[in-house]
Amino acid sequence: MNLTETLYLMVQKSMKAAQLTDLRVGTVTAVGPLEITTDPAMPPIKAGVLYLTEAVIEKKIPVLSHAHDVNGLSHSHSVTGLGHAHNTGGLDHTHGITGLGHTHTITGGTTESALDGSYASADALGGSYPSDTQLAGSYPTTGALGDVVSSSSLGSIVCYENGKPLPVENGYIILNRALEVGDKVLLLRVLSGQAFVVLSRIFEEVS
Repeated sequence: MNLTETLYLMVQKSMKAAQLTDLRVGTVTAVGPLEITTDPAMPPIKAGVLYLTEAVIEKKIPVLSHAHDVNGLSHSHSVTGLGHAHNTGGLDHTHGITGLGHTHTITGGTTESALDGSYASADALGGSYPSDTQLAGSYPTTGALGDVVSSSSLGSIVCYENGKPLPVENGYIILNRALEVGDKVLLLRVLSGQAFVVLSRIFEEVS
């Protein structure tokens, strides 16, 4: 082994012994202030040396309840062109009168028969008879589609994490919840153990 290789091994051993960086798995044992334990035999890591990443802080948006108020749709219809008249024809006819024949009997003799046969009356109701004009003019309908208010809400939107729905709390949809007691987290140990970066939560089982 030459001098270069010897020096390289010495540097590697020194860096390993210093433990400048290292990945650790911890469990959240308290919140407010935050405490994380990596070894039950050791004191918990306090909030003062814990640095949270975006993945472990709470994210939420307000429930977007809203309504649409639509004005200016009120209108009416004006209907024209319904004027018309009735022209009635075919009513002409005649009356045939029979049975008027009779005789007069007087003392001392009998007269001849009178009004025998059939007697037609003159034509009646001949020609065409127009009625008065009907439905002439303009007829407005009543207003339609006045102010219309529709309602809508996005409160039914639910975010899922690892197959489980995240809660909707106090009018907010939870996109990413904050750390809770019992959460397992991935830590990056830096500055020879003087600080820890909380990288993310760990899910041991994916449903």
